[in-house]
Amino acid sequence: MEDMELTSTGGKQSPIEGLFSLIPPHALMAISKTMKRGSKYGIGNWHKIPIMAKQADTTIDVGELDHALEHYLNFVRNHGDPMEQLTHFAARALMALDQFIRENEIDLTNFKG
Repeated sequence: MEDMELTSTGGKQSPIEGLFSLIPPHALMAISKTMKRGSKYGIGNWHKIPIMAKQADTTIDVGELDHALEHYLNFVRNHGDPMEQLTHFAARALMALDQFIRENEIDLTNFKG
């Protein structure tokens, strides 16, 4: 029989791995708007960007983390709109994390956080 948990009000449900209600909702909304704005480059375009900068023939492909850190430093130095800098930093960090998980085929089943 499948694992089941009982809620404090007597409801039965399957257990879940994460606790999504702990993700800050205002930040998540702001990041989703940043991602929508970035979709002008094509939905999923960020999958084509490396996590870290790498040499590509005679050029350097700038990576997700390079962009994330640039936005972070812009925020710290008061360059540009602070909300824009933070949301872009967070979005780029999430992209890098997602790519790392996918590229390394990490099984999140046993990841404890």
